[in-house]
Amino acid sequence: PNLSNGEKGAWITPLAADPNSTSTLYIAYNKVYKSTNQGSNWTIIGSGLGSSSKEYLKVAPSNSNYIYTGVTNKLYRTTNGGSSWNEMTVPGNGVRDIAIHPTNPSTIWAVLSNYLSGQKVYKSVNGGATWTKISGSLPNIPANCIVYQNGTNDGLYVGMDVGIFYLDNLIPDWQLFNNGLPNVQVMDLDINYDIHLLYAGTYGRGLWHSGLHSNQLGGTYTVGDGQDFETLTDAINTYNNSCLSSNVVFELTDASYSSGEIFPITIHQHPSADVDKTLTIRPANGVNTNLFGGT
Repeated sequence: PNLSNGEKGAWITPLAADPNSTSTLYIAYNKVYKSTNQGSNWTIIGSGLGSSSKEYLKVAPSNSNYIYTGVTNKLYRTTNGGSSWNEMTVPGNGVRDIAIHPTNPSTIWAVLSNYLSGQKVYKSVNGGATWTKISGSLPNIPANCIVYQNGTNDGLYVGMDVGIFYLDNLIPDWQLFNNGLPNVQVMDLDINYDIHLLYAGTYGRGLWHSGLHSNQLGGTYTVGDGQDFETLTDAINTYNNSCLSSNVVFELTDASYSSGEIFPITIHQHPSADVDKTLTIRPANGVNTNLFGGT
């Protein structure tokens, strides 16, 4: 945009659309600017964030007051729409991009563009105060971008200097997800949920797309605080977006379970399966939970 102060941004200036307002945009130069009229006018909502041009900018899907921006060695967060900002920690030098959980604005993932083995992807559950490494066996090449797939059990796609990798909580390690993609640097990732496609912007080889990762679900999964799924809604969302390779059991582990969760259930049989599928939702031993169903 044309700013009266003439401020300039990075070579690829980060721009974000508010996920909860079609007329609201954000852009990060040295400062963060906000427009509520589709870019006609801009106001500063983030100053005092250092003198470097920001390299990433993300708005939480579940709460637009949570905004993250930063450079390779600095991360800033606001929880009140930009009225005030806090400098958070980074998991290491070279942060290139972050992703935010669709329902928890304090759960984020960061990717690092470096050549340090095992230091590629990190997760924070407190907005960047502390981090846990989830790099697994990713190759020792720069990680450039990351996107979260809604409706999965923390399904993540990471674009690296060679290819795309996928991980969720149902598989033990990252899987190569190239799907015919050439050996090229992947610099940006996005998902179109209307047509269920993952888009990859590359360096020098244009834009590519692929169908989303097809989860296979089968067996017994625990539901509750710190379990396979935090809530039954999370479990059912994953179930509805998965192919079933065998019968599925969701076992509730919390002594008391929040009420008021209503959701449709669909079944997608895995093409190679030859057994009938069932879904069972039951409390774990010693847990007293009331469940109601209907059609």
